[in-house]
Amino acid sequence: MAVFRNVHVVVDQFNKTHYGHRLKNSPTDSARIFYHNYPNNPYIVAQYTSRNKSFQSRYKIIELGYYLQNVKYTQKRKNIQYQIPDGYAIKTEVANKALCCETKYICYNKVLFTITWKEDRAEWMVSSERSSSGAVNTFLKKINRENSQLSGIHIFRLDIEILYQTRIEKSKELSMAKTITNVNKRKHPLNELSLSQQKKTICIIWKRYLQEC
Repeated sequence: MAVFRNVHVVVDQFNKTHYGHRLKNSPTDSARIFYHNYPNNPYIVAQYTSRNKSFQSRYKIIELGYYLQNVKYTQKRKNIQYQIPDGYAIKTEVANKALCCETKYICYNKVLFTITWKEDRAEWMVSSERSSSGAVNTFLKKINRENSQLSGIHIFRLDIEILYQTRIEKSKELSMAKTITNVNKRKHPLNELSLSQQKKTICIIWKRYLQEC
């Protein structure tokens, strides 16, 4: 598959429940290993074990996406839920088909999960407003593999910690930039203020940033 040629990655191991929304006293989910050098490299390899067999699946991050203020969560599985980003796109391979999986908020409380792929010269698309698994199940029916059992969370890869952390960091940076912009609109340039006024302005910016975080 061309999209996964020359994939160079480094090891990063973590338990996916570290950032999933867990209920108190809930059992720990099984660990998966992700090999990556994100964001320097868009490729991520997931490794997991099932029935004493080791499996790997490869992904390419096309669009990181971001979390809305009214972020939606995946359906609860083993008391674990994951935040669903908006504008997220990832490529992977399932049943020898190159898939592009995307998430898009279509209204205040609905997310559209979309899977597109090509067969010969035709492009196919399936989608679901219910869940990522709904989109995956529809895809499997289209290719006559409805007996296969695949997790939408794993195909869309909504459980990768480094992507979650990167979105959170970008959100904080954006919030800080907006705060500075709003202050600058109401204030004189910082270099035109006295030293005491500069310190006071910086304190105000920092306090507002902490409140928004």
